[in-house]
Amino acid sequence: MNRGRQFVRISRDDGEALKPSAVRLLPRIPNAAEGERLTAPQGERIGLCVKPLFNGGNMKRDALIQLLSAVHEMADAVLELSVFEESTRNLPQLAAEFAPQRLERSRRYTASFKSFTEQRVVVSIICGEQVNAAALKVGGDALAMRLGLEKGVTEFLRASIDFNKKKDTLVETIREELGITKSSSNAPA
Repeated sequence: MNRGRQFVRISRDDGEALKPSAVRLLPRIPNAAEGERLTAPQGERIGLCVKPLFNGGNMKRDALIQLLSAVHEMADAVLELSVFEESTRNLPQLAAEFAPQRLERSRRYTASFKSFTEQRVVVSIICGEQVNAAALKVGGDALAMRLGLEKGVTEFLRASIDFNKKKDTLVETIREELGITKSSSNAPA
């Protein structure tokens, strides 16, 4: 075996021509040594998880804003479902008639709850304990509402009242973390 032929040379093409019979009969199969030299530079990494941490601390701000958005989204779904439950509570035949709408509202609430839970987990990793603790309380009330939906209207409505109280506290905590005060949010831009 000729060891000199195994070296990869940079200055010139060290390839060996294929035999004419191989060209006619078989497709070309490259030698294992041909891929040893890098021919193209590596692409830049996007850095989805690393960049924001060193970009002025924007990752925390983005996480808080997303959590705030998830809270409002869930609050809207809760309000819509609460109004619907209240309006059909004393009318069993009406409740049965509007079962598809109830199911659709319940689905919307469940999707909002899932979104909120995912954002809360992100915040618990990135942000301070104060926000996480407040979000955990809201998550507990949201879970109570979810279970309340299965038990009946009264349980759901009671849990939604608790949710709204703690939701306001969480929103206020997030706003403080973001440095947004009531007076600054009301000021004209």
